[in-house]
Amino acid sequence: MRIGAHMSAAGGLYKAYQRADDVGCESMLVFTKSNRQWKAKPITEKDVAKYRQEADKFNHIFPVAVHASYLINIASPDDALWEKSHLALRDEVERAAAFDIPYLTFHPGSYMQSSEEAGLARIAEGLRRLVAETAVTAPNTT
Repeated sequence: MRIGAHMSAAGGLYKAYQRADDVGCESMLVFTKSNRQWKAKPITEKDVAKYRQEADKFNHIFPVAVHASYLINIASPDDALWEKSHLALRDEVERAAAFDIPYLTFHPGSYMQSSEEAGLARIAEGLRRLVAETAVTAPNTT
């Protein structure tokens, strides 16, 4: 077992490594953008280069996972919110890939005024579409 924590990416994602090392983390969870906004600042080559340099320096901190925005709700019965959430989740996957971070943690959301069954169906639909549109692989959990 490896022990880690959710680390701040304030000032640049690469800074999370030093923060994690400072508190003795063996792994870490990070946001690549504000977790409370739909929009995200584009990732630059410089951002990626700095991150990779720190990843090499602090190679004892692994695995690293991205935590997706709290706004995402692919369980939603509202088509507009569902589509916005799907696009945001796809962006989170692409942002994680840009930094070569292989893991993404997300909360699928709430089925709101619909049923649990309907919410689970929407989540499944969103994940199927995400896998079709990205390089995501879903682990076999059987």
